[in-house]
Amino acid sequence: MDLEDGELPEASKAELWRCYKKFDTNDDDTVNPDELGEILRWSGFSPTDCQVKELSDLFDKNGDGRLQIEELVHHWRTIAQHSVHGNDLMAAFSCLDTEKTGIIRLPKLHKILTSTGEKMTGQEASKVLESLMQFDRDGSGTFSYGEFVEMFMKESFPFKKPEGVEKVDITQNFEKKTTE
Repeated sequence: MDLEDGELPEASKAELWRCYKKFDTNDDDTVNPDELGEILRWSGFSPTDCQVKELSDLFDKNGDGRLQIEELVHHWRTIAQHSVHGNDLMAAFSCLDTEKTGIIRLPKLHKILTSTGEKMTGQEASKVLESLMQFDRDGSGTFSYGEFVEMFMKESFPFKKPEGVEKVDITQNFEKKTTE
């Protein structure tokens, strides 16, 4: 089975369900944002309250304010990405969110693409941003942290680390440029 498609074998889903269920303090097959924070910490992630809220909003597809354990099992890849890349993802997002509003604005991202690292032309940057618009769930022209994580998880994300490189600090190209 190809896990790149996001599908887990049934036995693995059952094991995740069992693990996440341990955090369900009122035994209703749901977790609240506080319990999500505990799950994320158990998974190796150190989220702030704001990040837990953002992830809670991302995972809560039915909008009821509670996260069905089924929803968490469905989002296993996001949780796995956070356990591996959480601190780097948060740091990169913070560097891009220079106004500290919790969103990355397209004009700011366009400016970064055309003025840092291997500078893109305006047309190249526009093409990259156009391909990323599929992640702008609300059509606002901005990216929340949750949308940023979804972008990162896709193989087509244009800023993935090169093959053969063990670890890349994804904040290194943003820090000095966004403070200028």
